[in-house]
Amino acid sequence: MIYTDTFFQLEDDTIVQPDAFKRLYKLLMANSKVGFVTAIETGRNALNYAPTRVGVHKIIMRKDRLILRDSFDPNTKGIKEVDSSGVYCFVARTKAYKSGFIDYEAPQKAFSLFAMDNVLTYNMKRHGWKLLADFGCWCGHLQVSGGRICIFGKDQALKYIDLYIPKYNCFAISMEVRKNVQPYRTYAVKKPAPCFSLYPEKESEKEDNIAKEIKEAKQKIKKQALSK
Repeated sequence: MIYTDTFFQLEDDTIVQPDAFKRLYKLLMANSKVGFVTAIETGRNALNYAPTRVGVHKIIMRKDRLILRDSFDPNTKGIKEVDSSGVYCFVARTKAYKSGFIDYEAPQKAFSLFAMDNVLTYNMKRHGWKLLADFGCWCGHLQVSGGRICIFGKDQALKYIDLYIPKYNCFAISMEVRKNVQPYRTYAVKKPAPCFSLYPEKESEKEDNIAKEIKEAKQKIKKQALSK
């Protein structure tokens, strides 16, 4: 239950910059029509080199049919009005937030990956509230896999859209948007997500073994060179 007029929410798998609350709250209180202000977070993946998408979107609906979910470009700057968002790090007016639960049902004519946080925030907009995203306030999204914790952020994000195709009555999901002059990349992301081992002692042991193997290989090569 929420008993205050405004509140701040932070998911437990999200890392934020120290001034996140102050930044978002200032934007919320600057305009009484704004009901929700979010920081920026990406998706995540078990593979730290796999691309993800930004968690704020423009939405086009026709009646009850989702036509387009257009995720913002990770290089976007400044404060932008959005149609839907994840709920990883935000401030909101309680009245606006509760309006998101009116008719809180997944669209029948969307797709399974259209998460319910998108429904919640889109409903707020439908009830007359403005939703803002601060592209100067980035978060890290934690992923635990393979005995390690990886932190996904801006460097792992690409621009994606989901588009309804009437001819086939289906969706093209997570399509990367590329510019005509954009060169092909060797790698999909700028940098792999940084990762930290949950078992540092084993990592240290592994590194010692690798160093030992390299040393032995060098000695073998040296002996072979001297024997010729």
